[in-house]
Amino acid sequence: MLRSKAEIIHSDSTDPWFNLALEDHLVDKVSAAAGTGTDLVILYLWQNADTVVIGRNQNAWTECRTELLEEEGGKLARRSTGGGAVFHDLGNLNFSIITPKSRYDTRRSLGVIVEAVKEAGVNAHLSGRNDILADDLKFSGNAFLVRKEAGLHHGTILVSSDYARIGRYLNVPKAKLEAKGIKSVKARVVNLSAIKGDIDICLMKTLTEKAFIREYRPDETAGDIRYDIADPSGFRDVYDKYSSWEWRYGETMTFSAVMEQYFEWGNIQLCFSVTGGTVTEARIYTDALDSEFFMSLSESFKGKRYTSEGLLSALDDCCETPAIKAVTGKAVSDDIAGLFRSQMI
Repeated sequence: MLRSKAEIIHSDSTDPWFNLALEDHLVDKVSAAAGTGTDLVILYLWQNADTVVIGRNQNAWTECRTELLEEEGGKLARRSTGGGAVFHDLGNLNFSIITPKSRYDTRRSLGVIVEAVKEAGVNAHLSGRNDILADDLKFSGNAFLVRKEAGLHHGTILVSSDYARIGRYLNVPKAKLEAKGIKSVKARVVNLSAIKGDIDICLMKTLTEKAFIREYRPDETAGDIRYDIADPSGFRDVYDKYSSWEWRYGETMTFSAVMEQYFEWGNIQLCFSVTGGTVTEARIYTDALDSEFFMSLSESFKGKRYTSEGLLSALDDCCETPAIKAVTGKAVSDDIAGLFRSQMI
């Protein structure tokens, strides 16, 4: 029988590269614990100062006004999960819930945040696949990833964020806002403190910890384990990756052909380098949540003929991969197939 254990971890750093590297390190820690017979679940609480965080498969230059952000002292970071770009400041609390793969359940971990906010006196509820709302406005966006033997669910809790700066740094696609019937990104979000004035970051940390312990009920709970940027023990190489230009911005390339479309599940831009009618390189930029699928699909295009038949065969090959097939909805692959058929010969 597995020994049940939980850890509640805080970061003393507001550096996004450190905090994302630590999160990556904790995912590996949960995976390693499973191999030793320990059922470890982690709640990790952290904050970033003046940061734009983009999704795993997004184009940094099209999503963010990077030069303006950095001129004003901000940082660009790229996370390991899919989804769209977000702005973080110290009025926002980030949380990560990391579980063994066998216990990975996003509805359960989302429930921890809903219950914590309800305990604060705000009636919260889930919306769609990855948002949590109050008064029909979004205060929490979430993203997910299953890797090795662990599952990661992380997200934001807007408490007193200066989210007017979202519009200053982020380039939100017009098609996305029009499809949702929204005039601006600022109209979509709300701070919890605007709904109930006594809510602050400290309170939300406490209530999230309590809701986490109630939900997972571990035999043993270790709380208030702290990490500081001065000592990234055991994950210096991971920090170097998350802080690198290559990870944050990615390689720039010249493409022969580009297709772009907005669907209900997200925006997608497919970029192809073509030589002699054959795809030699492909990049997919998207704010869709299924990051692993799109990374695999971009590899599948290489060596295929640049025709609808060739691109559809790459799509079929990718969708037959068991790990991908398990998480990617048929609607996503059907939409991409329709895009190829409408724009290719």
